[in-house]
Amino acid sequence: MRRILAVLVVIGLVYGALYLGFREPVRTLPVDAALEARTEARPSQIPGAGLGLYAKVPIGKGDVIGHYGGRLKKGPDVKDSSYVVLLEPCAMETLAPYRYVDGSEFGGQVTRINFAPRLVNGVETHFQNAAIDTICEPPFVLFRAIADIPAGAEIFSSYGQKYHYDFMAFPSVQGWFCQAAKVDCSKGFSFEP
Repeated sequence: MRRILAVLVVIGLVYGALYLGFREPVRTLPVDAALEARTEARPSQIPGAGLGLYAKVPIGKGDVIGHYGGRLKKGPDVKDSSYVVLLEPCAMETLAPYRYVDGSEFGGQVTRINFAPRLVNGVETHFQNAAIDTICEPPFVLFRAIADIPAGAEIFSSYGQKYHYDFMAFPSVQGWFCQAAKVDCSKGFSFEP
């Protein structure tokens, strides 16, 4: 019995060493700790949205809010692509063979920025105060303020035209945006990112 157990342990160790030896190392884009200190994640104002990102200090229009870090990926091979950003083709010169960054791990606080529509029923909301920016050099992906953001304000952005905004069908979410934007949604609801 001891002999069989010893053989199984050896097989396990050899298999583990081979498996670990063939695993691709994890490459990540780092976040900037000084920028991270300027914001905090806490419950979002949007019903059911989980955490949101808030400014701890005033952030001026054009300022970098934070770097979008995360695990580099060759393809969008993740089950939940909600946190996946396609890198600029020019970033491939530095990051090849990676084309995507997945912020679901190591992504930094900017991954807590929630979506807010630009238009509700054709009316400008003025909710969006941040935008994602992909560039050719490090940090490659970041969020910039597109309006002055006072300390204590929640930070909102668009996720782009191709994102699946399933949550915008929830009556509680629609109701919150309509009320916050002071838009009459009694006859229907539409939005644009």
